[in-house]
Amino acid sequence: CIISLLATLPLAVHASPQPLEQIKQSESQLSGRVGMIEMDLASGRTLTAWRADERFPMMST
Repeated sequence: CIISLLATLPLAVHASPQPLEQIKQSESQLSGRVGMIEMDLASGRTLTAWRADERFPMMST
């Protein structure tokens, strides 16, 4: 269940006008923490980040 939610999170984030609000709502629904970074791989520039400075277990994909 959590894996399917996390698999669709990127789609929901890009569909939402405020991606960070969507992530906050997902955290509330999951009663947990979600971390993400959206990066332009060509330039290396960070476009959006949420909890980017926190560490998460290796299997949290």
